[in-house]
Amino acid sequence: MSESVEVIYFPTQFTLMICPLISTLSTFIVLVACFISKNYKNPLGPMIIGINIADFLFCFAKVVVWLNPMKTDLFCKILQAISTLGLTASMVWGALFGHALQAVVKAKKADIVRRYLVYYLIFSITVPLAMALSTLTTNYVEYSSTADTCVHTVKVGGYDYLYTIYAGIPVLLSCILSAVWYVIAAQEIRKTWDQSSTLDLLFLVVYPAILLICWMPNVVVNICIALGASVSPTVVTVCQGFCQLQGFFDALVYGKSRNVIQKLRMLVCRKRLLNNDDNAGRESRSVTQQINQEMTRTDTLDTMEDEL
Repeated sequence: MSESVEVIYFPTQFTLMICPLISTLSTFIVLVACFISKNYKNPLGPMIIGINIADFLFCFAKVVVWLNPMKTDLFCKILQAISTLGLTASMVWGALFGHALQAVVKAKKADIVRRYLVYYLIFSITVPLAMALSTLTTNYVEYSSTADTCVHTVKVGGYDYLYTIYAGIPVLLSCILSAVWYVIAAQEIRKTWDQSSTLDLLFLVVYPAILLICWMPNVVVNICIALGASVSPTVVTVCQGFCQLQGFFDALVYGKSRNVIQKLRMLVCRKRLLNNDDNAGRESRSVTQQINQEMTRTDTLDTMEDEL
C-alpha cells in the first residue's frame, strides 16, 4: 500500500488563522467602501468588486472552520466548495484583468472595459460555480480524525489529479493567460498614455501580478509533494499562508490607491455633521416655536385687557 500524506487545508490553530482573518477583514472593508462610494459605476469598479468577493469567499471558508469546527466529511466538502468557488473566481478575475489590460492599453481609455464586462461577469460566475459544485462529488477534502480537521490526502509518488483540477489548472491557466496578455500590452504601455487613466492601468497590472506571486510557491510545493519529495511542514504552512494573503494584497492595492480609510472617515464625519446640524435645526425650531407660542399668548392677553 502506497504511503499517503495529509495536507491540512483548513487549520484550526489561531496562529494559522491570522492570514485568512486579515484577508477576510480587509476584503470586507474594501467591498463596503466600494458600495458606499458607488465605485461600481466606474469602468473597473465591477471587476474590483468581483475579485474582492472571490478573495473574501476563499478566506472566509478558512475562518468558518476555526469558528465552528464540525467534524464531518459533509462539512468539509461544503467548506471546500465555497473555498473552490472563491479560488477559481479569483483566478478567473486575475486572467480577466490581464485581458482588460491589453484592451485598455490598445484603446487608450478605461471605458473600453464596459464592452467586455457582461462576458467577464458570465465567465467569472459560471466556471467557478461549476468547479465548486463538482467538488461535492469527490474526495478532494475529507475530515481527518488524526489532524482533527479537513485535509487533502496526497499519495506519495502518485499523481494528485484532484489538486491539479481544482487548484493547479486554474492557477496555471490564469498565469499563462495573464502573461500572454502582458506581452501583447507591453509595447503599448510605454507609448503616450492618458495620465487620467494611470490609476486604472495600475489596477490592471498589479492584480494579476499579485496572483502570480501568491500562488506559484504553493503550486510548486504541492508538485514536489506529489513527486515524493520531502517538504518541511513549515514550508507548506508558509506557502498556504502566503496564498491566503492574496485578498489582503488585492485590498491593499485598492485601499492605498483610492484612500479607502480616508474616504470612510470622511463619510462618518459627514454623517456626524449632518446629524449635529439636524439636531441643532430641531433645537432651533423648538426654541422658535416656544417664542412664537409665548408671543401669541401675550397678544391674546393684550387683546383681552383692551376688551375689558
